[in-house]
Amino acid sequence: LIDPRSPIDVGGRTYAAGSYLAVQYDDVVNNGLKGAKCRALFEPTPTTSLASVSTTKDRLILKVLDNVQSRLIFLDAETFEDRGSEKTPAIRGISCSAVDADDSNDYFLRTSTFLEPSTLKLGDATQGAAGLERAEFLKALPAFFDSSGMEAFQSKATSKDGTTIPYFVIRTKGAPAHA
Repeated sequence: LIDPRSPIDVGGRTYAAGSYLAVQYDDVVNNGLKGAKCRALFEPTPTTSLASVSTTKDRLILKVLDNVQSRLIFLDAETFEDRGSEKTPAIRGISCSAVDADDSNDYFLRTSTFLEPSTLKLGDATQGAAGLERAEFLKALPAFFDSSGMEAFQSKATSKDGTTIPYFVIRTKGAPAHA
């Protein structure tokens, strides 16, 4: 697995920095990196980037930032086929780390949002995104405020040069958009 920090030529194609690529070791040894067959597991776009990768016994878990929102991609560790990835990104902080990458598909799932405290759960990577809701609750920080009457959402602003800038709004539910 390769995660280049600058553009790289593999198998007759140039991949952007921030890509995540799979190549066979023997293929690289026999044909060199430029001649090796390559499979792109992730390629960045102007609004997406690969934030992290975690491995369990049978899965790769890619955390992708999409317009500053997170999305998890669950891939088979041998075939790299999708095994139940999240379809849409969510406004949250999230991280995954394997409990024992050699012998288990269990992983620690840490999440937090603007309105919910940090939570630690135990998940099973073989369940893919469907397992996020089923993950076993382990511990959470205490809530420091009552968020029941609040909402958080993402919006966009456009700068003078035309660049779109995403930002988050945390407010009382039903508050006017602009005062």
